[in-house]
Amino acid sequence: MNHSPLALANDAIVLLAQGIMRQYTKVLNQEIVRQDDSLSLELYKAMCKLGRLYIEEGKPDRAACVHAVLERARDPNYSWGLEVFERDDFPFRQARLIESELRVPTADCAEIAHSSGAFGEDNVIERRLYEQLLEATEKVGRRRKHKAYTAVRELLGRRSLIGERQLIDYLNENDLTPLQGIINEAFFDSVPEIWLIDSLAYSCEYCGTLLRRNATGKIQCPLRQCEGYEPSKVKEPKKIDPNDDRLLIAKPQILTYWTGPGIDELKIFDAAKQRGLDAKLYPESDLCDIAINDRQIGIDVKSYRDPVCLASKLNRGIGGLSNYRRRIIAVSDLLIKDTACSGNK
Repeated sequence: MNHSPLALANDAIVLLAQGIMRQYTKVLNQEIVRQDDSLSLELYKAMCKLGRLYIEEGKPDRAACVHAVLERARDPNYSWGLEVFERDDFPFRQARLIESELRVPTADCAEIAHSSGAFGEDNVIERRLYEQLLEATEKVGRRRKHKAYTAVRELLGRRSLIGERQLIDYLNENDLTPLQGIINEAFFDSVPEIWLIDSLAYSCEYCGTLLRRNATGKIQCPLRQCEGYEPSKVKEPKKIDPNDDRLLIAKPQILTYWTGPGIDELKIFDAAKQRGLDAKLYPESDLCDIAINDRQIGIDVKSYRDPVCLASKLNRGIGGLSNYRRRIIAVSDLLIKDTACSGNK
């Protein structure tokens, strides 16, 4: 067995990613995270390997507490204080395993967890959400289910912060009334008072989601794909009185896997429509993100922060995109710039 620091670091991060995914499933089931026998084996082994890395580098063990490890996983791996994580040949150096503000596993985390091929697809959060939505849209009938799927995804992309009456109006306009109970329960939460600012909800001018105060007290958008993610770029936010209409916010996992990536997907779709192209959003229940001229052009927008994770994903297949004559993988300029800046640290 290869026990080099680099091999040990790779194993540690893959196990940590798998452990985070399993632990997140427990959290969704309202189980408390305890550092006892209930801790997932993947997470326990990851902590052991991380502790070994710290000790072998002559540093204090900063991986002995599960809560500290999960907190540190909100930062890029290169900032963990381990020299091996800063090496150029360490493939996951730029990856962040937990979203900083939303505190759910990132797309990179899911990809790393599956990179060894030993982690079941059923445990991938995004896959579970997708199957949940497919099951829900079956309720409107086979002929309408694809249209219903697109309408729900577009709702979550454009209106992640929405009043209860506004949601009912949207469902009525798009013939989605049979899905109201499922959408309310599976995809939205009531906006808690702790997220209000001076008793008002502040919505992002760029993407419309709920703005929040970060650890330094500054107001920012929680979606890293949005310009408002940088507090310095936050414009005058729209203020909403929750007493006028009970406010709902998309659940953290929805914001991470669908709303955030949807920012770029919707930009491409809107630009195509403005140019008079025959564009469809999430065609045939997400065969790709945007289709143009039926099966002539298919576009998938990727929001992986780590290029190694994206390459691993594409090496395993391109999914529904294979059905299109011309296939386009799109990555936003903002994400490329963010990754390039991270690589210089």
